[in-house]
Amino acid sequence: MTFLWRHKRIIKKPNFFIIGLSKSGTTALSEYLRGHPNVFFSNPKELGFFLPGTHANCHRIDNVNQYLYYFRGATEQHLAIGEGTPDYFRDVSTIKNILEFNPDSKFILMIRNPVERFFSLHAHLYFYGIEIEANPMLAWEKSRRANQNKKKCLNYLNMCLVSESIKNLLALVQKKKLLIILYNELSENSDYVYENVLKFLELPMDGRSDFPKINKTYLTIRPKFNKIFCFGSQVYYYLRKNFRIKNKYFFSMIKKIKKCFESQATVDFNIKPSDAFISKLTRYFEDDIRNLARILNDERVLKWLD
Repeated sequence: MTFLWRHKRIIKKPNFFIIGLSKSGTTALSEYLRGHPNVFFSNPKELGFFLPGTHANCHRIDNVNQYLYYFRGATEQHLAIGEGTPDYFRDVSTIKNILEFNPDSKFILMIRNPVERFFSLHAHLYFYGIEIEANPMLAWEKSRRANQNKKKCLNYLNMCLVSESIKNLLALVQKKKLLIILYNELSENSDYVYENVLKFLELPMDGRSDFPKINKTYLTIRPKFNKIFCFGSQVYYYLRKNFRIKNKYFFSMIKKIKKCFESQATVDFNIKPSDAFISKLTRYFEDDIRNLARILNDERVLKWLD
């Protein structure tokens, strides 16, 4: 499907979307697909254009013309044109917006054991200064107590619950237009998953055999520096929301400052959680995992309870 851009140039619309989940291999898959000769993947990966209302999209894209600008490099050779914004998964109206934009859209959803995903989310949020508690066990308890008392806080439980959102997604999207991938299968059997993705996108095999790890580890800023960057992140999001500060200028400056500290101020993020805490998390997510297995009619996810 094509679209007439404002400079009278025909630009092909994106026809597939990696819609989630964050910290579930979406970046790795997007990088693998980017190397296929018949795939055009947006750069940056996450555009966020279809997020509704109060959700500030990642790059302050105000209209379709600005959105399509990111796909101006797509040619007739590119049969699959995509982007990957994990936040798309969470809101039904987002999926509706995408289908209104292109009714032929295909969706790829990557899911992960919520216990593993919590630890990965925590490390990610701590690294970027959004979470100030370095210990994931303490961060979880802080989040749980705050939510019980209806205080504003990072809600890790809700971030990791997925069954209801997947149920809503299946009500909107035809099964043949949706591919759900388990994170552990991508990491353990990358070539098989990659082949299935190409079949789903109706693309020829490209002979790819190298599937490097993407976002393998995090080094974390020491607490005193983390507090500085946490404050910086809060300022950034406030300015972006209220004054439409451009991401590429302000946030790149934050990253450069942070990088200067990293060589001298980083430590391995290696706080090992206790078995009791992992069991506790598994109990928290058990109902959601069982619901997910029932919704997908897929018993593989029940292995997450082992």
